Amino acid sequence: MSFACSFVFLINLGRKAITGNASKAKSTGIFKELAVALLAGIFTFPLAVLTQFLPLYHVPHDIYQIHTENIVMGQLAVYIFIVWSAERNGSRDNRSTVNSASWLRHEAGQGTFFNFLFFILLVTFARPEQQVSVGLHETLGPCNASKVLTSPLGQILSRRAYLCASDYDEGMFDWHCLPGARPPLDGSQWYPICGTPFPNHAEYIYTVAAFCLIGIAFYWTALKGRVEPIKRVKYE
Repeated sequence: MSFACSFVFLINLGRKAITGNASKAKSTGIFKELAVALLAGIFTFPLAVLTQFLPLYHVPHDIYQIHTENIVMGQLAVYIFIVWSAERNGSRDNRSTVNSASWLRHEAGQGTFFNFLFFILLVTFARPEQQVSVGLHETLGPCNASKVLTSPLGQILSRRAYLCASDYDEGMFDWHCLPGARPPLDGSQWYPICGTPFPNHAEYIYTVAAFCLIGIAFYWTALKGRVEPIKRVKYE
């Protein structure tokens, strides 16, 4: 994906810079067209490595230990957005010359921007290990008690009837904030639970921030050109 993105970028940049003509339907001579092809063919690999592969993959993966699938999904979303944004904007020759106001002048743009900004700040500065939730939770009980339930497909399944305080797979909370780090007594429904640290805080920041930025870019593209400037009316 990174190589294809760089190749298309260099082809279009080279055609405009060397031939002075962005249209692919008109030829400017074999030598100029050959120069455009050589530019894209020679520099696609180093450009993709320096601008995308190293900073967008190796830095988050090798330094911050972010899983490959999260990085790939983020990059894939960026490339899809580039294609969609280009389709929305069209060629520069066909764009409207009417001035439009900033997308942040629109209530939808403002609400979207601050909504995504809140989640970015939350995942960056929040410390779940410092949070204590006191309220109604799953009932604590013996670990060997089970109950039978029927799935939507008609299967008969068995599961624990209660939350086993000594053997549970909920990594999002524990009892470290309680006296002696001891869990509440069996039968408790209203009790405190203690948040736990992020397994990899950098990965949470990367994933949440990436999709929030993509969301901001989506609404920016969708609202761009649709927000008319405010007309000032002078009253006499």
